[in-house]
Amino acid sequence: MSTKEIALSGLISAFSILALWLASALPGSRLAIAMCSAFALEFLFAYTRRRCGILAYLSVLCFSLFLLPGKMVGVLYALYFGGYVTLRRVLPSRPWVWLLKGLYLNGVTLLLYGIADVFFPDVFGRIRGIALWQIFLFFCVLQVIWVIVDIFLSYVTRVLMGFLSERGIKK
Repeated sequence: MSTKEIALSGLISAFSILALWLASALPGSRLAIAMCSAFALEFLFAYTRRRCGILAYLSVLCFSLFLLPGKMVGVLYALYFGGYVTLRRVLPSRPWVWLLKGLYLNGVTLLLYGIADVFFPDVFGRIRGIALWQIFLFFCVLQVIWVIVDIFLSYVTRVLMGFLSERGIKK
């Protein structure tokens, strides 16, 4: 890894940890602020080699689980935001990748539901009474939202990379 890649990885990691800290400390917009860390990681994967992105993801993951006041934001970064971006960039671009992304999203959602059901039974006790069709509808809406997020991640990265190339900043 070059010094430019190491420095950029450190800056992106610091920005991601700051965004995650703000998401855990501020009362509103937790998911939107935490999503900024996913955009930063996506940019790092696009601008540098895959290895730099994976190392930045792992460093943000470790620091977020140790330093953040609200650990749930770190878990969301590990599984949803950073984990999804890392999975998306590590897998080759094939037609069946969308199926794997959907399986990953549903598996993580069920895992988080199971963890929350064990550790917070009073909050999630009310969810058990929900009809099966409502749960199915929730998963369908979640799939549509995540496809939109995936397309938006690609679009923002493409626009940012085009902006940098117009300014003469090389990869």
